Amino acid sequence: MKNNSLQIDQLISQAAETKAACAATVSAHRNLALSFLSEAVSTSAGRLVSANEEDLQNARARGLDQKMIEEMRLDYIGAGALSGRISHMASAADPTDEHDVWHRENAMTVECLRVPLGVVLIIAGASPKKTLECIASCMKTGNAVILLQSEVTPATDQAMLGLLNAAFACCGLRDDWVTPIKYSTESLSYLLKQKERIDAAVLLGSKAQNALLRQNTDIPIIESEYGANHIYVDEGADLAAAVSGIIASKNSLLPATVNTVLVNWMISDGLLPALEGLAMAAGIELIGDARIRSTLHGITEADESANIDAGNRLLLLTVNSLSEALAHIQKYSAGLCEGIYADKKEHIDRFCRLADAGIIAVNTPFVKATGFEIGLGAELGFSANKLGARGPAGLARLTTTKYIIKEQA
Repeated sequence: MKNNSLQIDQLISQAAETKAACAATVSAHRNLALSFLSEAVSTSAGRLVSANEEDLQNARARGLDQKMIEEMRLDYIGAGALSGRISHMASAADPTDEHDVWHRENAMTVECLRVPLGVVLIIAGASPKKTLECIASCMKTGNAVILLQSEVTPATDQAMLGLLNAAFACCGLRDDWVTPIKYSTESLSYLLKQKERIDAAVLLGSKAQNALLRQNTDIPIIESEYGANHIYVDEGADLAAAVSGIIASKNSLLPATVNTVLVNWMISDGLLPALEGLAMAAGIELIGDARIRSTLHGITEADESANIDAGNRLLLLTVNSLSEALAHIQKYSAGLCEGIYADKKEHIDRFCRLADAGIIAVNTPFVKATGFEIGLGAELGFSANKLGARGPAGLARLTTTKYIIKEQA
């Protein structure tokens, strides 16, 4: 049964009333609930996998593309990894425990606290793993959740909600911490208009879906941005490491996916044949400039204007120097993630200083460029917004600041 506008309005009001109670909980109770949830995901993996298989069968019957079906998949390995990430989150530092105090010469004492955002709307995409990790992140930071359930994984979502409710009950937390709403275009449209009662929205859909949602809401958004990302392979780099890193960075399902590889012409003959073999095995289509095609004869011709931000194609361009690589990046970068494989410290330092991006990967693949991997407690997206929290989003992105000023006694 679909929710009508009156029912949705009541659910939003319920979440708004819940947020103060969620924010008032202490870290120890929230961490206990997360530990219980992690254990439940592990011990109930069979239930989750069975529910997910039902969703996968329906997706195949509807003719959904294979890429989406793979994103939907939650197998035993995925459930184990998800359990581990939630367990890690339970032991991670809580941003809401941050508390800075300083004294001013004007006899004022200033306290700066980190506090929850309030009510967070999660608009689920195809991946149930992302959905549950995002809910867990909101629990960790004391935010009430409105979950607009996935259109394509309803059975998996329902199984996950059962585990959440058990975690809340076990730890004495409110069972209305998460308010689920069944997906419909009407539900989505109504929720997007609730700026006064919803403090932030997390978008977990595809690039195209998120772009459409951004255009139709004034609610502050936490999402994964997409765009052109580059890897530069310098003269003297470890070519084996560069080749494997490029392939891993292209195959990543993360926003930080390499689109263009800039190859110093001095090492192109050593790098390109090995890269071509692994790319073919991974189903990656290579396209390149004239100098690339003089070594890899079977690939499609392209120039630097073909910077790619989607699909399984990878653009290869030769450059004469680090300076030329940096000039290309300055012209085409989306400001998300840029990478370098090099052994000269001065080249690495220069690249890190001049490449304009939220995160720079040095001799490591882009799969490490996530909030979880770099120690921010969770993976909630990736931003190029220089006025906001740039780069990988972690737990702190679900909090804001509050200042308390007092006159010194």
